Amino acid sequence: MPTSKMKARGFDVDRVQLGDIVLTTTRKLKSLLIQVGVRADISHAMLCVGHASVIDSTPEGVQARNLARIVIEAGCSAYVLRPKKPLSADQLNAVITYTRGHVGARYSIGNAVKSLGLKVAPGRRQFCSRLVAQAYESAGVYLSQKPAFCTPGDLLRCELLAPVFDAMFEPSTEEEAVRREADPVKEMRDATNALLDGARKVVPCIESLNDIDAHLIEHPQDNARMVEAIHASGYLELWRTQVARTPWHYDVDQLIAHHVPESAAQDYCADVVEEEVRNPNHYAPMRSAYMLYHMRYPLEYFRLKVELYTVLAKNHAQRLRVAITFLERKGLLTAEYKPPVVPHTLEWYLSLAEWDPRLSLKVAQAVQAAGENTAICTMCSKEPTRDYIAASPPPAGPGTYRLCDECYISHSTEESLKPISAN
Repeated sequence: MPTSKMKARGFDVDRVQLGDIVLTTTRKLKSLLIQVGVRADISHAMLCVGHASVIDSTPEGVQARNLARIVIEAGCSAYVLRPKKPLSADQLNAVITYTRGHVGARYSIGNAVKSLGLKVAPGRRQFCSRLVAQAYESAGVYLSQKPAFCTPGDLLRCELLAPVFDAMFEPSTEEEAVRREADPVKEMRDATNALLDGARKVVPCIESLNDIDAHLIEHPQDNARMVEAIHASGYLELWRTQVARTPWHYDVDQLIAHHVPESAAQDYCADVVEEEVRNPNHYAPMRSAYMLYHMRYPLEYFRLKVELYTVLAKNHAQRLRVAITFLERKGLLTAEYKPPVVPHTLEWYLSLAEWDPRLSLKVAQAVQAAGENTAICTMCSKEPTRDYIAASPPPAGPGTYRLCDECYISHSTEESLKPISAN
């Protein structure tokens, strides 16, 4: 059912999908001027990159926001747009990866103004609709003839996009008050900006977190100053605040005892599981990427990033286990049996590379050196061996190993292992 533009509205995050484009406006003078310039009743664009998570470009820079916290003022327009032709999995991944890769880039008022008519060379800084259009361009989808100067109005009028109806609702007074409370995502924005501010004292032209990585590869002598910047920003410690704020996300008994309606707990757990289906643990590929960086460029900054994403991936996996366990106890979810991935097979190598590319490469080289003998131990290359599986699934990767007796004893002190049945 359509909602009235004359009342405050919120977004129904369950109806907003990955890759959707969210267009909004406000009553501020700047917003009204943009509406005139783009010939539309909107002034801002955001891109959905996760459940209730959008990324946009504002004077704060390119940052993530919680869509569930956004309130559209009475009298203001808002739209959710979706490609008429669904994006393929690869295209969607490209769009999201591009957008996440620009987090931290500074906002360009100049380029935003140029998009209204002046055709000059674009700079490296971002503005909202350019970010959206260039993200889609990275996936081979052109929402505008000139993505670098795309306006919010261009997106609204784009023939490749269609509105998502019933993506908004009129919140109660209590719901609106909750949505207007301080957004926890702001802590991440502040820490990211603090890190980038510190990095820009070293290299003024840095725009995004990815730029720090690229700079260190070319200029490793700046490693110590970048390490100092990331420590000073608090970026590495944010996860502690998140865990302390919501401990019931990581313990099923605490979740059951948490003082919220059971329906709210069920909705939370369902959201966690559904988000995992749509966007599997995205911290694991980041960990893998920084492990590869550190293998090639053994810098302390990259090592710190590996440690950070290891923690984030494990915390995410624990949240998922808690959500699944809760739903299973309520009879709302039935676990599906998946056979273990057989160690030292192609599937195993590829799966392990998503979590530990160093070990994946090491085993592949050892098997090749042993004359393609896949029966050797995953850890030390000795024989005889037996196949084992981790009692608790790891955040990513196969969770299976081929171990000799000595390595089994050693490895089982780190994680509980069970023999894989020969059948």
